[in-house]
Amino acid sequence: MANSETGRQVEKLAPGTGAASGKDDDVRIDPRNWAQVARWARELGVPEDEFRTAAEQAGPRLGDIKQHLIGGFTGAGPTS
Repeated sequence: MANSETGRQVEKLAPGTGAASGKDDDVRIDPRNWAQVARWARELGVPEDEFRTAAEQAGPRLGDIKQHLIGGFTGAGPTS
């Protein structure tokens, strides 16, 4: 599966595998915490700076960050 914005592959985010399984979706990430960013970027198979940017844009919840990384979350908020 390719990210619509970057065109890069994001196979590690496939449902049912590792951190992408959803069991950790409610984990809160602090993008200023280098250890958290490094761990979850590695776990999801994305560069740290891309993960940090996604966390800053999507908010601290890991599930929202993952959605943002695969292109399913814009951070634009409610439409109604």
